This record gives sequence, structure tokens and C-alpha cells, in this order.
Amino acid sequence: MGWLGNGDFLVEFQLLFVNHIWACPNYQLSTHNYQLTTNPFGFIYPILATTDRIFRIKPTTNALICGTLNPHSTYIVTQSIKLPYIISNMKNALLSGFLFLVAFAAQAQTADEIIAKHITAIGGTAWEKINTVKTEATLTIQAAPGMEIPMIMTVVNKKAARIEVSAMGMTQVSCINGDQGWANNPFQGKTEPEPLTADQVKEMKQMTDLSGSLYDYKKKGYTVEYLGKEDMEGTDVHKIKVVISPTKTEYALIDPETNMQVKSITVATVDGQEAKSESVFSNFKDVAGVKFPHTIEQNDPGMGASVTTITKITVNEPVDDKIFEMAKK
Repeated sequence: MGWLGNGDFLVEFQLLFVNHIWACPNYQLSTHNYQLTTNPFGFIYPILATTDRIFRIKPTTNALICGTLNPHSTYIVTQSIKLPYIISNMKNALLSGFLFLVAFAAQAQTADEIIAKHITAIGGTAWEKINTVKTEATLTIQAAPGMEIPMIMTVVNKKAARIEVSAMGMTQVSCINGDQGWANNPFQGKTEPEPLTADQVKEMKQMTDLSGSLYDYKKKGYTVEYLGKEDMEGTDVHKIKVVISPTKTEYALIDPETNMQVKSITVATVDGQEAKSESVFSNFKDVAGVKFPHTIEQNDPGMGASVTTITKITVNEPVDDKIFEMAKK
């Protein structure tokens, strides 16, 4: 149904898009051929109409006419622009807008697709059967070369966590139980346990989420954003931004080949101080149907560079709640 005669179907198609770009989207669009009461050209020609504005082609000059309609259907010319100019510029605008919408939709879908593949790779719903995890490891710190520091971490899912680090005959303990927490630090002369601040409790509480921040992130109230790919030591990895709270944001880097999270960057504000930490994960092994990294390289502003080598992971063994209680002075 060519409006301008044989071979003009492309013009009709283009003008439909012109109408969508220029006309108010709230108007009801219609396409008709009108013979107006006042017709400055004396013949019928195509019209793209909204409630109060029309777009026409004047066949004799191949121009796009922009005008208005009054209640008596009298056509008033307000603007005349050569069609080739309109179509050329319209194509650029249309292509840019289309590509933007496609990229935006792909981003929104890609974040969830990447996360879904990652969750499947680490064990999927098997994580819902994990209630307790006890991790035994050795810690090597750049500041103390040649020294291996034993570490034990015990976690009750979404409830409590205890970390013990032993060296030189002393043991540092950090612990959280619900909304309360405590710690000692004999390496700094603090042998007696002291309560953690509210921010410290909040920060440590995330350790009790055994499945990680990406698992059921929507139910946890987190938001995610796909930031595209980033180079990590010569490999392009997916980068996903995870907003945990107004004071904490994580960046999860996921290997597209294995779908495993190979790096985490955390930016958090604790007690008014912003800190950034990085962890690199490798040597993944299956334990009770779920995957755990057994080597973790960290760069922490408080401790410097370190490597945690996990020697044993035990899941779903009973844990005595008393280990989370703060000793009385």
C-alpha cells in the first residue's frame, strides 16, 4: 500500500517512525489519506496524524510538511522540511535509540543470566541444605614471610560466626551471634573480650550468609547491575555490582568459562571509615554438593597482602552455641 505511488513503500515505513519519534507518545496515532476543506496543494496526499499535529508529504516537492488541525479540519502549514534530510537524520536517531534500548535490555537480562549460571555452578539449591560450616586453614601474610598462621572459622548459617587466629602462643577471636558481637586482640595487648560496634557487627554478620550475596539477592533486598567485562590478568571476566546497603557495595567478577566467582571487591564504610578490600578465589573443590574456593588471596588495608589456604571444610556438624558467647570478665 504505497502512499506516494509505486515504489514508495519505504517512504511510508520511514514516516511511521518519524511519527513515533516526533509525536507525543501519549497521543493516539492514526494513518489516513485526507481531503481537507482548505487544501493548499489541491490534491489528496498522505497524512500521519496525532490529536493536534499532522505530518504530510507534498509529492511535488518531496517535502515533509508539519502542521496543525483545527476543529474544522483546516490544514495550516507550520513547517516544511525536505524528506531526504528528515530520513537521513531520522535513521541516525532511530538507530542510536534502538541500539540503546537493546543494550539496556540486554544488560538487565545479562546480570540475572550470569548470576543464574554462577549459582548453578556452585551447587544451586544444595546450598539450602548447608546449615553449618567449619573451615580450617593456614594464613600467610606478606608482613610475616615464612610464617604459617592457623585459622579456624565456624559459621552457623544466618545466625552466628566465630573466627580464631593463633600465633606465638596467642589466639585472637572475633565472634558474632545474632545482633551482638565481641572480639579480643592479644597481638595489640587486648586480651579481654570487648563488644563490637554496631557497624562491626553489621559487617561481620554477612559472613553468616553461607550461600553468598548473589544467591537469592532479591529476597535479601540487594540490587545488582551488570557492568560489562573487565580484564583480570589477561582474561575477560563479567563484573557485577551488588549493592548490599547504603554503606556497602560489592563487585563480583565471574569467569565466563567456569561461571565461578574469581574475585570480589568490597567497599564498605565501618565506624565512619571507608575501606576497600579485594579477594581472589581459586582452587575450587566440591564439598557436600557445593563448591568452595580452597585458596583465597586477599589485599586488606588493615592486614596487607595475605593468602589463605584451606586444608579442611566440614559441613552440617553440630555446633555448640556456647562458643559464640562472650566470656565474662
